[in-house]
Amino acid sequence: MAVESGNVGTRGTRPRRRRTDNEIITTICGNVATDPKSSTTAKGQTLTSFRLASTPRKFDQEVQGYVDGETTWVNVSCWGSLALNADRSLRKGQPVVVTGALRGREWQSEDGRSGKDFELNAHTLGHDLRRGCADFQKVSRAGHERRPVAPVDEGRTPAGELMAEPVADGEEREVLAATA
Repeated sequence: MAVESGNVGTRGTRPRRRRTDNEIITTICGNVATDPKSSTTAKGQTLTSFRLASTPRKFDQEVQGYVDGETTWVNVSCWGSLALNADRSLRKGQPVVVTGALRGREWQSEDGRSGKDFELNAHTLGHDLRRGCADFQKVSRAGHERRPVAPVDEGRTPAGELMAEPVADGEEREVLAATA
């Protein structure tokens, strides 16, 4: 049996995502291994995808140090508002925590090679704060967003002041500069 679940999407729409029973929901910690790629489907849905590398580390008594295990590679897909925010927030090499529906897919190429890919349809994600700090910028539902800007010492708008930002249609809108 499939159950429909609503998510807030772009442009105020509420696209429906079909969930199935026995879906594997998991959380993976790792590093963004590729630059996130953003696109829009023919139906107007926003998609951002990237590869995630997760490498376990354990303490080895023999060498008296940490040793890396085998890296697991996962293809991550984000949809709707999560896709927009992921595209603006993530960069290659950053540590993240991703929760979503995991699926394995076996493949075989024309030259006889075969393998298995893991795909994670992200429900939520964020930076791994064990390994760094982040400055959260809330996106308002009214379509106006708060975007981070460079600190004052780089010669840009001082934190907390409104600045004009160009948008796709050539107009400008006001955006609150991030606090330093």
